[in-house]
Amino acid sequence: MSDDRTFRIDTHAHIVTPGFDMIPERRHTPEPALLETFLRFHDETGITHGVLIQPSVYGTDNSCMCEAIEQSNGRLHGIAVVDPSFSDAQLDELESRKIFGVRFSLFDMKADVLAEPTWKKLIERLAARDWIIEGLLKSPDTVPFLEAVAPTGARLVIDHFGVPDMELGVNDPHFKAVLTYAEKGNVWAKLSGPYRSGGGEAAMPLARAFIDNLGPERLLWGSDWPWTRFQGAGFTYKMTLDWLSLWEPDEKVRAQILGPTAASFYGFV
Repeated sequence: MSDDRTFRIDTHAHIVTPGFDMIPERRHTPEPALLETFLRFHDETGITHGVLIQPSVYGTDNSCMCEAIEQSNGRLHGIAVVDPSFSDAQLDELESRKIFGVRFSLFDMKADVLAEPTWKKLIERLAARDWIIEGLLKSPDTVPFLEAVAPTGARLVIDHFGVPDMELGVNDPHFKAVLTYAEKGNVWAKLSGPYRSGGGEAAMPLARAFIDNLGPERLLWGSDWPWTRFQGAGFTYKMTLDWLSLWEPDEKVRAQILGPTAASFYGFV
């Protein structure tokens, strides 16, 4: 049966709800980012669905995100944070709550952890489930992440352009490594968080390199709302969509990124 719905999907945002405990060792304390605000931005900009990413401040307690997904009436799916202690039953429970993958934040742990036996086993378990594995990376951690995940055949995602060295840009060897690995077919990238790489216009060469090398079938767009640690920078939700139009003026290409690619990748169809 075909799915005739028109999708426009934001694949990267965070919900922060008062009343849920944050971990003591968090890197920052974000302001509240409420579900109703997020969905209002969707309604105002024509976004139909979204993917929530577990914020690092909640550690591996995904309950805040899962509650928001349940309250969204099918508009949201999620990416969790887990560790090797999670049982298959716990992963099953997350899957039943519309979780389609996990995120490894190498801002919060060292890349060489992924080569440890317990983490290698976790990655293999996630790959066997056909779960997405996303990486929030510092540029030098890109290759260790790719080496740990890519051989399993798991679908892996590079968040925020891979946060390459701002001075090197597309010439950052770690950014080039993403393009090389992408030739193997199981690497996707997010056109998101350009302010982490100098700004919307400054990210144009990075965006074009991804568009030209990966194509719209393996690219995703995310607002990164509420821009944690950048809340005071003056961004608006519409601005994040305008950045996508800046990087890719072809409406049909943008429609592919926002629609069929994201919808099939994150389980909306």
